[in-house]
Amino acid sequence: MFKKGIALLLIGSCLSCNFRSEETEKEIESYKIEIASMKKKIQIKESVNFSLREINEKNESKIEGLEEKAKSQFYLSKNEASYLIDEKMQFILNKKDFLDKTIKIADFKSNSFFEIYNFFFYFGDYYESNPVEDQRGFMQYLMNRFDRNSDNIRSFFNEEIVEYLAEAIRLTGAYESSGLESRIIFLLTAYEDEASDPDLFLKLHKKFSSNEWSWDEDFLLNLPSENVKMIMSDSFDVVVDAQKVFDSYGFWARRHKEGNAEVVYTILKEFKTFLP
Repeated sequence: MFKKGIALLLIGSCLSCNFRSEETEKEIESYKIEIASMKKKIQIKESVNFSLREINEKNESKIEGLEEKAKSQFYLSKNEASYLIDEKMQFILNKKDFLDKTIKIADFKSNSFFEIYNFFFYFGDYYESNPVEDQRGFMQYLMNRFDRNSDNIRSFFNEEIVEYLAEAIRLTGAYESSGLESRIIFLLTAYEDEASDPDLFLKLHKKFSSNEWSWDEDFLLNLPSENVKMIMSDSFDVVVDAQKVFDSYGFWARRHKEGNAEVVYTILKEFKTFLP
């Protein structure tokens, strides 16, 4: 009987050991599975982080390259420049910084506003097949990419930006001498004087855009009313010549054709209030 009890005890001990061993093995196996899963997640995360670092490094290298080119004269193709702007010219670039650079390049002290305007707003297709070769050309390219719908113009030239632009030009000391002041007054006066007849500007656009149009000085000199001529002559002691008429009335002809004349007039009025 005693021997039988010892045997049963030994068998029970062995079975107990076996049970504990199986439970332990299961627990260890679950730990292994969890560890493997965590390692996999870590590997995936490291792989993603490596890819992101690689992408960032490539982008940083590209940006550094463009910044180096932008320090002086640079050769910048449209494809390289396109990531800086979208079709509506909503810049990644800082607007104020862009205006500062543009005003500096324009050089109001050395150029008349007529020359500056015609350089920066050249409405040709030159840049459709040619690259941008210098900073001036790059600014011109951006300006000609600008989508001139009313909402976009107002969004870009909000009141804060208009005030900043006016002050930046005032600080050049050439607001009057460049001819910009007289140009603004002429534009505002022409618009206000002809506001009751917007069809006039649409007719002018059609006429000026026609292949049959040839320079007609008499026609141009008869466009402004006596009120417009008087304001220009009294304010600036200048002769209202055919070129000034063509530039100003042609400007509003394009604005009416684009459907943005009203918002452009509002912005010019704001611009004038920020200047003496």
